Amino acid sequence: MTRDGLRCVSVGMFVRCVCGCWTLQVRMCYRSKHCYPPRRRFLGISPGIVLAVVGMCIFAFAETESNYPYTHSAWHLCMSLSIVFLLPDKRQRLRGMIGLLVHH
Repeated sequence: MTRDGLRCVSVGMFVRCVCGCWTLQVRMCYRSKHCYPPRRRFLGISPGIVLAVVGMCIFAFAETESNYPYTHSAWHLCMSLSIVFLLPDKRQRLRGMIGLLVHH
């Protein structure tokens, strides 16, 4: 398998895992009527998801040997900014943990 083929397969597997996890989350939310993350939190993590997907696309499809330093830097920038948006702040983490303990 070539390097490009490996990239396409890995990006495809990543997208399938993310979509599968989101599908399961939506089903559980629909059944239990208790959704996590709430809509406000989802709007806050949307830029992180978009940046992660853009970074994966840069890595998979735009990187060549001639532009490697630039695309690799852009990939690192996208991934680090996506982490900033995806990680909850400490108060939200504590509220989420307490909520999970109370509901179970």
